[in-house]
Amino acid sequence: MAPELLVKENIIPSASIADLMLADIWALGMIIFSMLNPSLKTPYIMEVRSEGGVSSQEKLKEFIVSLLQKQKLPLQDEKYAIDRATVWCELEKVYRGCTNFARKERLPLQEAAQILARRQDRFSTDMQVVNLRVSQATALEEFDQRLAGKLEGDVESLQLEIMPVNDATNACAFLSIGIAESILYQSETEEFFENLPKAVELTILSLPERINEHRDLGKTYDALEAYEILKQQQIIKCPLEFSEKLPYADGVFTYEGRENLFTKLCVLGTERFVAIYASDPFVLTIGCHNGKPFVIDTHPVAPPFGNGNGLVLRGNENTPEVWMSICVWLWQRLYHSGVNPTTAQSLAVVTLDAK
Repeated sequence: MAPELLVKENIIPSASIADLMLADIWALGMIIFSMLNPSLKTPYIMEVRSEGGVSSQEKLKEFIVSLLQKQKLPLQDEKYAIDRATVWCELEKVYRGCTNFARKERLPLQEAAQILARRQDRFSTDMQVVNLRVSQATALEEFDQRLAGKLEGDVESLQLEIMPVNDATNACAFLSIGIAESILYQSETEEFFENLPKAVELTILSLPERINEHRDLGKTYDALEAYEILKQQQIIKCPLEFSEKLPYADGVFTYEGRENLFTKLCVLGTERFVAIYASDPFVLTIGCHNGKPFVIDTHPVAPPFGNGNGLVLRGNENTPEVWMSICVWLWQRLYHSGVNPTTAQSLAVVTLDAK
C-alpha cells in the first residue's frame, strides 16, 4: 500500500478519486519492483529477513510502516544490478518514478507508457557510430600476423623480429588524455567530427612510440599517473587540470552510480566539455563539442557494439534522451567486457590550466 494509506502522519482524511489513482501508481511501482527482482517474493522482504522477529501480521505492518516513515524504498537484489543497468533500465526508471514518496510528483501513467514503449532502435536513432580502422591492439595484432607468417616460412628470420615500438597495450589512459588535449585546442566547427576519427587513429598509432620506454606495458595507469608521465616527457603542450565530477564510491552498475553519471553528463552537456571516464580497466573520452555529445573508445570493440577496432560515437542531438542512450551503451559495453559490478567509476573534466 502507498505511504499515504499507511503512515499516520501522511494519511489523507478524505481521499478523492485522483488521490486513489496516485496510490494505484505506487502499487504499480511495487509490481514492477517484483519484476526487477524475480528472486524476491515481495517488496521489503530483505529488510524483514534482516530485522528478524517479525512473527505476526501486526508486527509486519508496524515494521513496513516504520520503513515508509523513513521514506525507504525496498532493497533490491544485487544479483540483477547489471540487468537493471542495461536491458531493464527503462523498467527501473518507471519503477523509480511510480514510487516517489511525494505522491503528487509520481510518474503519470501516460509518461510511464511512453518510457516503456521506448523503441528498440532508439540507439540508432540517437547516435552515429564511426568505426575506426585501428585500435590500441592493432600494433600487437599486426606483429602477431607477421610472426605467424614467418613461422610458416623462414624460421631463422624470427630472430630479427622485435616487439612493435608503438604497442598500445594498456595505453588507454595515455591515449584518452592525448585525445582530450587535442580536442581542447579545436574550435567548434562543422568539420570537427569529420576530422575526429583520423585524429584519433593518428594518436593511437603514434603516441605509444613516444611513451612506451617510460611506462610499464603490463600495468594499467589511471589518468593522473598517465598525465604525469606525459608531462614529464613534454608530450603535453600545456598543463592540464582535472576536475572529478563523480566523487562517490557507488559501483558502476548500481542505481546510484548510474543516476549520478547520467545526471552529471546532462549538466555538463549544457556547455562544451571533454572528460576522461574510467571504470577499471577501461578509460574512455567523453564530451560535448559543437552541441553534440560524443564518446571515443580506443579499445577493440567487438560486435555487436563495434567491428573489432576502436570507435567514435556521436549524438545527433544534445538531449537527455541521447545522453541516456550513451549511458546505456556504456553500461552494456562495460558489462560485456567483464567489468565487475562493484567497480567504481570516475568522470574527470579536462581543461587547460589557466595559470
